Amino acid sequence: MSHDIVSVSSKNAHDSVHNIESFFWVLIPIALIRGGPGGIRRIISNSDTEERKAQWYKRKIFAELSYEAAKLNLEEALLNNFDPYFDPLKPFIREWWSVLKMAYEFKAYELWNIHVHMQKLFEEAIEILGPNPHADADLEAQQQWAQMTENQVLRRKKYQEDTKNAVETHTFASDPNITPAGVSRPQDPLDRSPPPKKKK
Repeated sequence: MSHDIVSVSSKNAHDSVHNIESFFWVLIPIALIRGGPGGIRRIISNSDTEERKAQWYKRKIFAELSYEAAKLNLEEALLNNFDPYFDPLKPFIREWWSVLKMAYEFKAYELWNIHVHMQKLFEEAIEILGPNPHADADLEAQQQWAQMTENQVLRRKKYQEDTKNAVETHTFASDPNITPAGVSRPQDPLDRSPPPKKKK
């Protein structure tokens, strides 16, 4: 969630810039925690000190008044800790951060047109990254990432197929407590209305 909303002293209402920052914080942990495609977790220190430090930096990269100090926090706390697989995203993250920082600081054109800025930024990133953002990486890394990507694609296909099969073969279990009268007048298993009462 946005530092601007969760701050105890904040009187700001939730706005579109907070949505864009939330999306920012969805991508950042992936680049910090995951070791390439496929969701493989990196081994990172889990100490309480490291956790508190990370939370402090999260606030400081936007709340810091000095643009240069905040940018330095961004570099040191986040970008320098990205897994190498995500290095091609760093220029994009820097630009994204800059748009957010300006929107918070000036609360003018950048804020009121945040979606226009972000759409343009995403379009530029897609064009720059192209179909192979790792073309400059060494051959061994490219092969490793290609294998990880293939494994992830296969895992997702299997999951999708298993889910489809489960849905197609789903049947309703018979009720072991059903009475003989119930067997003679079976009900639709989806019908939640009580069975008809017997006439006396």
